[in-house]
Amino acid sequence: MKKLPLISIVFLLFLSFNTLFSSNKKINHRESLGENHLIAHALGGIGGKPYSNSLEAFIENYNKGIRIFEVDLSITSDGYVVCRHDWNTSLYSFLEQEVLNENDEAITLEEFYSQPIFGKYTNITFEELLYVLLDYEDAYIVLDTKSTDESGIRNEYSLLTDVVKSVDSKLFERIIPQIYNREMLSIIKEYFDFPTIFYTLYQDPINDDELLDFSINNDIDGIIMGIPRYSQSLIDNLNQYNILSYVHTINEPEDLIYYTENGATGVYTDFLDSSILSSNN
Repeated sequence: MKKLPLISIVFLLFLSFNTLFSSNKKINHRESLGENHLIAHALGGIGGKPYSNSLEAFIENYNKGIRIFEVDLSITSDGYVVCRHDWNTSLYSFLEQEVLNENDEAITLEEFYSQPIFGKYTNITFEELLYVLLDYEDAYIVLDTKSTDESGIRNEYSLLTDVVKSVDSKLFERIIPQIYNREMLSIIKEYFDFPTIFYTLYQDPINDDELLDFSINNDIDGIIMGIPRYSQSLIDNLNQYNILSYVHTINEPEDLIYYTENGATGVYTDFLDSSILSSNN
């Protein structure tokens, strides 16, 4: 057997150490995120109402101790990424706004700004939310984009990654995309290799074995599941591989306690706060 040159041995040792260090760094990052048992759904509820995606909702829920915020993102007709669930006419009624579109079509940025949410809360763009993150340095956001087809995904991630780069590329460390199917992962990585990825299951019929295999092989950090998708065996398998798990959308304290006591990292919520778990200990 030929002996490797000394420089090759040193290089291989460096690669092995670097791989080990990177893996541990990834796990430690998950552990840091996993200390957060609540993710604020649509930036969290405010005034007893969900789905506002408003500036005030973020601030109020941050002050309640939440540090991870899911945000709904839509695109205006003139190409701006904004914090809003969708353009469906029914949402206007829910948010106590006048319907500004027909056939669920997108509106302009000016129109988006024109009506407060529930008559008093502030509509914000994705760019404005990023500037808020610069002030709240320990907060993370989870992206709830809406497209599952390739062209729609490309349009959304082209726009939003450009926005992040225009504000501060360091924010990518605190921005967590949610993928809705396996194909989406490789598409979004063409725009940026996000350090943290969540996989939400409500649109994908993937079975548990396929899910675990995909998550391990692709370094998925967290799995998001609805109540019907939850099972103890799935949670146990995810925990075995240090993969985070969150159940959505949970607003009853006893449900939060149940899922966390049975191994889930936490839940998406509109109204719960972290004091519930501390008081249960």
